[in-house]
Amino acid sequence: MIQLKNYINETIGIHCEVSPLSKNILNQLPIYLRNAYGWYELLMLNKKFVIAYAETDDEFTIAAIDTQLANIEERINQPIILCVDEMEAYNRKRLIEKKRAFIVPFKQLYIPYVFIDFTEYRYQTKGRTAQTLQPFAQVLVIAHLLNTNNQYTIEDIPLKEIANQFQVNTINVSRAVENLAELELIEIVQRGRYKMFQFKFDRKALWEKGLQNNIFINPISKEYFVEYNFNWNLPLLKAGDTALTEYTNINPSDQMAFAIDNQTFNLIKKNNQPNTFNEFGGEYLFQIWKYDPNFINRISQSAYDKVDPISLFLTYKDDQDERVQMELEHLINRFIW
Repeated sequence: MIQLKNYINETIGIHCEVSPLSKNILNQLPIYLRNAYGWYELLMLNKKFVIAYAETDDEFTIAAIDTQLANIEERINQPIILCVDEMEAYNRKRLIEKKRAFIVPFKQLYIPYVFIDFTEYRYQTKGRTAQTLQPFAQVLVIAHLLNTNNQYTIEDIPLKEIANQFQVNTINVSRAVENLAELELIEIVQRGRYKMFQFKFDRKALWEKGLQNNIFINPISKEYFVEYNFNWNLPLLKAGDTALTEYTNINPSDQMAFAIDNQTFNLIKKNNQPNTFNEFGGEYLFQIWKYDPNFINRISQSAYDKVDPISLFLTYKDDQDERVQMELEHLINRFIW
C-alpha cells in the first residue's frame, strides 16, 4: 500500500492516507472474499473509500469482480476501489465501461464518483526523457549480461515471473521495463494478456552502448565505516577492494568492505550503538547500495559470497588508478564474453 499512497500523494498531487480496514467492516465481508483481497481504507479528498487490493488481474474476470464489489458496496454502504499492481489495458477499459473505480499505481486512476480519471499517467516522463538506468532496471541489464550460459531467462516471459525470480513486487519490474524502453534498450511484446520484453542488442553491444551513452549508475549511494569488529548476524556480500582482490590480481586490502541495501543497513544500525558508524575511517567499510546487491546472486551463480562483477566494475568505473582499470577490463572480458 506504500506504492498506492506514494502514487496519489507524490505523482498525482493529492494527499491521502491508507490504513488497514477496520475489523467491524471486514467482518461484514464473505470469508472467501476476505482472503481473496487485501482490504484497506483510503482517505482522499475528505472522502473515505474501501480498497480491495490484488497483485494482478490473473485470478479474476471483470464481470465477476464488478458483481462481487457491487454486492459488498451495498452491504457496507461504502464505495470500493479495486487496486491492482498489474492490469492489462483491455481489463482497464472494461472496468471503465462498467464505471467500476480502480487504481493501477503509476499508470491509471479512475474514480467516477469523484470525477477523477488520470489515464495512462507515466510518472517517469513528465516532459523529459530518462538519461540513466533506474536501480532495478540496471539489475535487469546486469542479469542479462551475466547470463552467458543461458541458465535462466528474463526475456520473453511475463513480468510476474521476473518478479518471482528476483523476489520483488511486479510493479518494480514494470517500472524498470518502462525505463529500459525509454532508453531504447528493449522492445516490449504483448502476448495475449502478458507483457514481455526482448533486448534489442546482443550482450557485447548492450554493454558498449551502455558505457558509451553513460547510462549505467554507480551502485553506491553512501559509505560508512566501523572502527571495530562487531557481530551483525547477517550474511553480507564482499564488495570494494575486498571483492576486487578476489576477482583480480589486485593486492589485498587490510580493510574489509561489504555491500548492503539501505533496509539491511538500517536493521544493523538498529541493533548497534548510534556511534558505531562514521564517515571517516575504520576497520570495516559498509557500502549502501541503490539496489539490493543480492538481487543478482538470487538467479546468477557468478558471485556467491561477493557482489556481481559488473556491479563491482561500475563502482570503480571512474577510478583513476591505471592498474585498477586494467584489471577491470580483464574482469569484464572474463565474465561477459
